[in-house]
Amino acid sequence: CKTYRFRGHYVGEGSRGLTYRSEEEIKKWQKKCPIKIFKDYLTGEKIYTKSFLEGIDEQIDTEIQEAVRFAEESPYPEAEDALKDLFVEEIIR
Repeated sequence: CKTYRFRGHYVGEGSRGLTYRSEEEIKKWQKKCPIKIFKDYLTGEKIYTKSFLEGIDEQIDTEIQEAVRFAEESPYPEAEDALKDLFVEEIIR
């Protein structure tokens, strides 16, 4: 499934004038969004209702918010942990 990244590499690109794609290009790809097309298929074929799919989106948003909150409330790791489990200590044969 091919798709397109609608947003830039980071949030501030647009506000800093870092544009490398036209609005026309982005809108063209938004019409071909595989997620939207699949949702439309599921509702059009009466496999799922729109409200059911919206409920899934809400669950996803909740999980993401909880994960972000957990990360923000967690203590920073110790500096020495940065290289922990990065390299093989010994080769097991």
